[in-house]
Amino acid sequence: MKLLYLSTAHNVADLDDLQNTYDRKGYAYTRFHNVNHDGIVELMTYLEQSEKSVITNTGMSAISSTLLALLTSGDHVVADKTLYGESIDFLKTLSKFGILVDFVDITNLDEVASVINESTQIIYTETVSNPILQMAMVM
Repeated sequence: MKLLYLSTAHNVADLDDLQNTYDRKGYAYTRFHNVNHDGIVELMTYLEQSEKSVITNTGMSAISSTLLALLTSGDHVVADKTLYGESIDFLKTLSKFGILVDFVDITNLDEVASVINESTQIIYTETVSNPILQMAMVM
């Protein structure tokens, strides 16, 4: 089990020592690389039984990083129209990259099905939309 480190900085003797620390992937500056980050990644990878995990600072950074990694120009996304406002704003910016997004009532499965096409790569919703707190129930 890894320890939790509450420090934000690590000691280095000089700039050469700092460079050596970076070269060996050691810990020098918390924003770039730290033992807590590595411990969480290792734990999440184990719990999710995945090859690798990624952690981010915020939900929006997780959402945007995931969508940008999975989508390319010409792709289509079907999204819930009651998403968190920042999610909607981000999805709207995808048009600059040639990614089309249709916002639908995710609780209306006929409406969802009506916009799915051969370019649809992702149907995006949030477990409970914020602030409306609307949920889709599929049985």
